Amino acid sequence: QLVTVTATSQADTSKSGIATVTLAVAKTTPTITWATPAAITYGTALSATQLDATASVPGTFAYTPAAGTVLAAGSQTLSVIFTPTNTTSYNITTASVPLTVNKAPLTITASSPKVSYGAPVPTIFPTYSGWVSGQSSSSLTTQPTCTTIYTPTSAMGSSPATSCSGAVDANYSIIYISGAVTVSQDALTVTASSPTVAYGAA
Repeated sequence: QLVTVTATSQADTSKSGIATVTLAVAKTTPTITWATPAAITYGTALSATQLDATASVPGTFAYTPAAGTVLAAGSQTLSVIFTPTNTTSYNITTASVPLTVNKAPLTITASSPKVSYGAPVPTIFPTYSGWVSGQSSSSLTTQPTCTTIYTPTSAMGSSPATSCSGAVDANYSIIYISGAVTVSQDALTVTASSPTVAYGAA
């Protein structure tokens, strides 16, 4: 930046001179204010609630990750690049804040089949509640194993328990709900014999 300087002699005020000099004026770095956001649960898309940085001068913000992103559970970092409207006087600057993404709850319930007394051990299936963003059991790192304490000799009218366990996924906090096998009476058919006898026989 060019600056004109006028100099006047203190001994003789009638004498003065004019000189032009180059003066370096450093840019100012804007102040970014961005409070650490409250923790969110897996499945919550980033929004203005988390991406809410402000600056001491007018300008635009470019966030990474962008609004609408669904982050994995765990400790994450949000970043922003701020570009001032007046880039002649102000520097482009950056900022970042931590964000905690909590696991989402996922409930796995063991099936509750009905069997007749003496029937073979039934297959127990899991059912799920709490998937995020259209996910399914195929997203699990490890599938659950489901079992029952029922045996073909379990008493009629009893309710042997069923259960699932062992599922693993970094984004879900898994809750298990047990079930039971209902053992009912088996059908027993009694057929009377049909003998052939001569007329007058006892």
